[in-house]
Amino acid sequence: MTTAPLEQDGALEVYHKLLACQHFDDVAGGVLQPLADHLSAETASFRQFHFSGNQLAIGHNCCHKVAHQSHSQYTSYFHQMDPVLRYGMRQGGRLGSISRFGFDLFRLADICDYKSLKQTEYYQDFFRPNHIHHVLVLAFRLFGNRDQVALLGFHRPSDAPGFSRQDLRRARQAAPALLSALHGMTLENALQRKRAIVDSLEFAARDVGVVLLDQSFSVLYANRRGRLVLGLTGEDGCVDSTSSHAILEQIENLCQQTDWSAPEVMRNGRRIALPNRAGRYGDEDGDLILHVQLHMRDKGGNTFFIKTCQDGYEGLLDQRLDRSGLTHREIDIARLIARGQSNQDVADALCISVRTTENHLRSIFSKVGVNTRSQLIFRLYTNS
Repeated sequence: MTTAPLEQDGALEVYHKLLACQHFDDVAGGVLQPLADHLSAETASFRQFHFSGNQLAIGHNCCHKVAHQSHSQYTSYFHQMDPVLRYGMRQGGRLGSISRFGFDLFRLADICDYKSLKQTEYYQDFFRPNHIHHVLVLAFRLFGNRDQVALLGFHRPSDAPGFSRQDLRRARQAAPALLSALHGMTLENALQRKRAIVDSLEFAARDVGVVLLDQSFSVLYANRRGRLVLGLTGEDGCVDSTSSHAILEQIENLCQQTDWSAPEVMRNGRRIALPNRAGRYGDEDGDLILHVQLHMRDKGGNTFFIKTCQDGYEGLLDQRLDRSGLTHREIDIARLIARGQSNQDVADALCISVRTTENHLRSIFSKVGVNTRSQLIFRLYTNS
């Protein structure tokens, strides 16, 4: 009579631990360990897979009580033979058909013939040395993305009983809490990437203003230089979006007069020069140069991406490019990158392939001594 309440209390404790896990770095101790104990599994693993056509990449991954060397061998080689991936991701496979915000639960014995599996290199060189025989799999699609799957595997050795219906029931009951935790981790990871991009813009464009306006020309984002140059900074140092700004009105009028459907304008954006009388726009002499590009979205909500710099900075960019040791083609590419063009934009502007653009960009990084686009922009526009 006391077994059921005790098991229920134990399950609730597991669910609480799952919901408390907020970062992918904590999955080993915050997810795998409590679930492995709950399912009486000897070892466990977590892997996030990204599918792009026939290409497969492994994202976040960790394990519980699996040797580090074995874990590395899986991510570098043995995942190509994994019957779960082979079965699940084939045309009409069960992983690809997981419902939006849903999950799947199955045992390895449910999807493959163990007699044949035991003859494979995967079983002999990976399963057997790691004492893995019985496998229970929990699979999730993250945020409804069909090309991104998270797999949790729970393992028992051959001399242990296989996973029972009761084990499946326990895993199924824990799945909603785990799905909620994975969505939270995925969202936090995305927010961290966006914060890193914003920080990168602030750092890399100290002498170049960056401003993002929505379709009604309200400020969505402006870095420090952009706020200063366009006079958008309020008393607290933040964007003052409540006041009427003459320069924003000028930008709005010019943008509304622009034919954004023209191929050259779509590709290169529009260059606007505004007289900077008595340092009206910031603290530098020379006209204010705006590079405006329209970012179109399928469902409306277009945005305008604006970069600001004085003529002096344009000349300084040319001088540094001339002294950089780059070829003429590399200078053309570096100048477009410094103006915020994507690899596809650069390829279209110069009538070359994206692959050729990427090859040139790697050469540019090597010659300038940087590793990223933001570092390249920072190096070109500053003395560093």
